[in-house]
Amino acid sequence: MKMKSRLLYGLVKALFFALLWLRPLVHLPLQIISYASLLAFVVTLLMSGSELHTRLLLAGVGIGAIALSWSYDTLLSAMAGNGMMLVRE
Repeated sequence: MKMKSRLLYGLVKALFFALLWLRPLVHLPLQIISYASLLAFVVTLLMSGSELHTRLLLAGVGIGAIALSWSYDTLLSAMAGNGMMLVRE
């Protein structure tokens, strides 16, 4: 391996471990946001007074938070490079 290649590999691994360490701090707020907004979406479906754009906003925020969480895990999986699984024990 060339020196430049080893340096880049080391930087990617250091970034990977930093992002892996921050994973719970990223996932917890995203999960809270997605659960709360999707629950509020269901509640507004049962209420007749709420407007359509409010419902769509709540659904979009919930789905967007789930997509961000999934994208974060996808980035970590791509950076791991060896088929590492991100599972809870």
